[in-house]
Amino acid sequence: MSAYETSASEWFAAMHEGFRDDPEYVAEGLALDVVIELGRAMRNQGLTQSELARRIGASPAFVSQTLHGKPNMTLLTLAKFALALGLECSVSLTPRPLAESPESMKDATTSVPLSKVSPTPRARPKRKTAAPVTAAK
Repeated sequence: MSAYETSASEWFAAMHEGFRDDPEYVAEGLALDVVIELGRAMRNQGLTQSELARRIGASPAFVSQTLHGKPNMTLLTLAKFALALGLECSVSLTPRPLAESPESMKDATTSVPLSKVSPTPRARPKRKTAAPVTAAK
């Protein structure tokens, strides 16, 4: 592995570690996993976006937006897509693995699916608020 590849790998590992507690990052990863699975099912069935839209009672534009990574898909929308494709829909919440060190990431040859990264509650710093303004007497 070249010095460039090593530093890029270390950079990616550090970036991933920095974002793994970010709910938006996790949501994007979950949305990507769903879109990949839906696309795979559509290809296997030879189904077009227009036909899928007809099956779920939505516009082709809605299906296109959803399949292109709209990360805030509702559970109802997910259920509609799954049923229209003849798929079971389930959610799995598992204990979070301990953070991997950058050293252990150097030898990794494949990426960890983002769906394996789940948010955990963490204390957020409290925002400082300005004191209320009172009228001078």
